[in-house]
Amino acid sequence: MASAWRAKTIGPTVPAAYLGDGRMPGDTKYGFHLFELTTAPCVAWLGAHPPRSVVFASFGSLSDLDPAEMREVALALLDAGAPFLWVVRSSESHKLPAGYAAAAAAANGMVVSWCPQLEWTDQPMNAEYVEAVWGAGVRVRPAAAAGLAARAEVARGIEEVMRGERSGEYRRNAAAWMEKARAASREGGSSDRNIAEFVAMYG
Repeated sequence: MASAWRAKTIGPTVPAAYLGDGRMPGDTKYGFHLFELTTAPCVAWLGAHPPRSVVFASFGSLSDLDPAEMREVALALLDAGAPFLWVVRSSESHKLPAGYAAAAAAANGMVVSWCPQLEWTDQPMNAEYVEAVWGAGVRVRPAAAAGLAARAEVARGIEEVMRGERSGEYRRNAAAWMEKARAASREGGSSDRNIAEFVAMYG
């Protein structure tokens, strides 16, 4: 990128405590957010499950699924037969099927309006990168006619990532990319150097 534009890449821009280098252990605050942060009962809930056993579903802070899409995802998570944590913004919760929170709890699932992802997972990227570039997951393919990913297709994707033949490969790749991001932000890493160069240039 730097060879084509005068750009300085500095990511990941997350609190330093989550980068694993021990330089700023007290830096744990999420610097900015679009929605009010609530307490995180999901962290305690996650702690009661074995590592890498929970499906995490989140469509970001600005997504707007229509009710049909929401229903297919909701039912697929129940069908998948694995513990799941689904982040559904308060403004979107009315699209959930009636009684879904209770159904989720009965199926060892949890629906929350916000979750502190940096305390236990990495940030997601778009589907093309996750599947084709990072090799850390699979895309859910919508049906050509309706453009809607049916619950069976969503459940298939969950099954493949959690228990499929390549599940170990997906996890290894995700861990490798996480380490690359951390290395970039450590002292002397590419992002650390770029910030120093930017400050030296314009400071």
